[in-house]
Amino acid sequence: LNIEKLRDHHWLGPIYADTPQLHDSIGGLAVLLLAEALNATSEFRPYLCSLPTLVPLPVFYSPGKLERVKLDLPPGEQG
Repeated sequence: LNIEKLRDHHWLGPIYADTPQLHDSIGGLAVLLLAEALNATSEFRPYLCSLPTLVPLPVFYSPGKLERVKLDLPPGEQG
């Protein structure tokens, strides 16, 4: 999967061309991955569908959750 595949895609290509926000490669790749996950004939679909639907990242933790996680860190790393 790469940005060239997105540009050449029969229905995503025009959307890509008209949406500059997708030109950063990350945004375009995200859209292509979603399309592949929804495509029943995609060779990538089984892998994409096996990925977890939620990956908790500290950047999205609430302030309370972040404090609880910090308390579980070894002394000196609690920052």
